[in-house]
Amino acid sequence: MSAPARFGHIDGNALNIDCWLTIHPGDSRNWNRRPSVKLTAGEPALSRGERAINVRLTLPLALFEAPSIVARINVAEPTAPVTIDASAVADAVKSAIGMDVDVRVANPEIEP
Repeated sequence: MSAPARFGHIDGNALNIDCWLTIHPGDSRNWNRRPSVKLTAGEPALSRGERAINVRLTLPLALFEAPSIVARINVAEPTAPVTIDASAVADAVKSAIGMDVDVRVANPEIEP
């Protein structure tokens, strides 16, 4: 029994995938013909009207990571009421780091 074929590998901080894109233009006898496309890991067996394109994808591994940043800010009891605009904080963070964030304001638990 032979070893299974490998269609990808990790190199440094990138995921490299070697695959095949098979394209068929559709049935020429149909006035409303629609092309079909399929992606396969191994080299495909082609029918007469199909064409295959070798595709090599390089994706950063960071694409598959789900970042999670948690910040807790404790503020001493103010003498006047304080209003925190969570959407303004989220917009400021988004403009600084370039991605959407979920900002929530919660009352701290009172410790005994």
